[in-house]
Amino acid sequence: MRKIIIVILFITTKSFSQNIVESNTIISVNNDICKNLIDVKIIDNKGLFISTNYLPGKLIIDNDALKTFDKENDIICLEITVPEFNNDKIFYKIYFINNIKFKLLFSDYFILKIFDLRDKKINKKYFPLNGKDFTFEFESPIENLKRAYRN
Repeated sequence: MRKIIIVILFITTKSFSQNIVESNTIISVNNDICKNLIDVKIIDNKGLFISTNYLPGKLIIDNDALKTFDKENDIICLEITVPEFNNDKIFYKIYFINNIKFKLLFSDYFILKIFDLRDKKINKKYFPLNGKDFTFEFESPIENLKRAYRN
């Protein structure tokens, strides 16, 4: 009986572990690693989206949901919801990071740096994206994007 329980536990653990994919992803806002993101969604060019779980260093994605995406060719948008605390109130800032190659999330690592230009120190250093109050950079072994700095 004990052997049967151990085998069932092993099979159950194995099947659950195969239903998720972990991406080595770090997301920071104004050079602070995000530790308490509310939501990260991956949106394809057809409007389909996957909700994910984020822990610092890991973006956890449901493997079954990934089947609707083309990992090699899709260009995606990341919708990132970050809580902001101000005078005992919580506000939520949503960043839409457009034109990201989906395959970057599955490279050895993906580091996304968001710069919120509502912060005066950050605003003095970076140019905004067209019509936005933020900008971003990213690093991966496949591709990097660095923004121009103000002089």
